[in-house]
Amino acid sequence: MKRKLALFLSLVMLISVSLSLASCKAKKQAGAEVLQDVRVRKALSLAIDRAYLNETVWNNSRIEAYSLVPEGIMDTEPGTDFRKVGGDLMTTDYDAAVTEAKSLLKEAGFPDGKGFPTLEFVYNTNTQQSTSC
Repeated sequence: MKRKLALFLSLVMLISVSLSLASCKAKKQAGAEVLQDVRVRKALSLAIDRAYLNETVWNNSRIEAYSLVPEGIMDTEPGTDFRKVGGDLMTTDYDAAVTEAKSLLKEAGFPDGKGFPTLEFVYNTNTQQSTSC
């Protein structure tokens, strides 16, 4: 049950963060102001169980992203990989990530998620509107 809930939350967070931040309407949505707090954004990112998504959704066909720079990008030193030199920006230990996410939400004023607003995630498939964003 815990893993199913984690999968559901991870999918929701993954989709919602990427789509809502890219949406023209994100600033107009009720509750979207919580995304202005870096602690909230980091907590949402930490809540995504990347390894579990890779295992169960993508059948281990992806490399989990724990950094902004993907593997395979060369570093300034010839023959070195930027990602391997720079390392991960977050822990690959999901339980530790959840603990940190809860702590960040508590610092942001949402202990145990209490009072956290419902975010509506909207995306538009109409390419015409993208020119007005």
